[in-house]
Amino acid sequence: MRKFRLRGHLLLLFILAVAPAVHGSNYMRVEAAESSPPPKIDGILDDPFWENATVLDQFTQYEPVEGGMPSEKTVAYIGYDSRNLYIG
Repeated sequence: MRKFRLRGHLLLLFILAVAPAVHGSNYMRVEAAESSPPPKIDGILDDPFWENATVLDQFTQYEPVEGGMPSEKTVAYIGYDSRNLYIG
C-alpha cells in the first residue's frame, strides 16, 4: 500500500509540474515507449531503459511570459513495462 501511495504522489507531482506547459488550447499528446527490463532506480538516467524512452523537450514557460522560451532547458523521459510507468 505504501508503494502505491508513493507512486501516486510522484505521478501527481509530475502532472502538476507539466500542467503549466500544456495550459491553454495547445495540448501535446505523448505516448510512452514500452521497454524492458525495468530501469535501475538510482537517480541517474544512464540505464539502457532510458535510451528507448519517449523524450519530452518542447516545454515552454508559463511565467513571466506564457508560451515563451524557457531560460533553462528541461528534458523528461517516459517509459513503461508490464508493471510500471517510469518518468525520469
